[in-house]
Amino acid sequence: DDNIYKMWYTGGDGLYLNIGEARSPDGVKWTRNPENPVLSVAPTGNWDWPRVQDPRIVIIDNTYHMWFSGGGFFTWSIGYATGSDVLSGSNDNIPVDIPRYYVLSQNYPNPFNPKTMINYQLSMTIFVDLSIYNILGQKVITLVTKRQPAGKHQVEWDASGFASGLYYYQLKTGEFQDVKKMILLK
Repeated sequence: DDNIYKMWYTGGDGLYLNIGEARSPDGVKWTRNPENPVLSVAPTGNWDWPRVQDPRIVIIDNTYHMWFSGGGFFTWSIGYATGSDVLSGSNDNIPVDIPRYYVLSQNYPNPFNPKTMINYQLSMTIFVDLSIYNILGQKVITLVTKRQPAGKHQVEWDASGFASGLYYYQLKTGEFQDVKKMILLK
């Protein structure tokens, strides 16, 4: 860029990872930008455990477009920032929640009457089966049976036609299976 090499890199302090920038006239000797980090969501960012890394830059019409990953223990996100040169001060972080793990959460409310919400997250697009079983282990209803994209999902179960008691709900994917208990009280 204008006979100057520019490099974006990941650096951190052991707790947070951020993106820095350095410049070089020859591609050998580098000088770090004094405004480093040029991109950070830590420590006031909105991701669970802020780690910003893997910058990818495209320059279009003298505007830098950077895509980067970031996140933490429970979610991993994709961010986007733009700027006319160094991205500092012109960040437009747009996190897209991409969970790192499969998770089946406890339904809410629990106990419930007659409706409850079941939340789960998928780390990749995959076929999902979410079914409810009675205390004898008999399937009483299937709530989801289809391919779903990575991300967070929520399903409501209206148990109006079911008897009070203990029920189990099971989430099955190709790689993951989990079961939780819930109580219907009428």
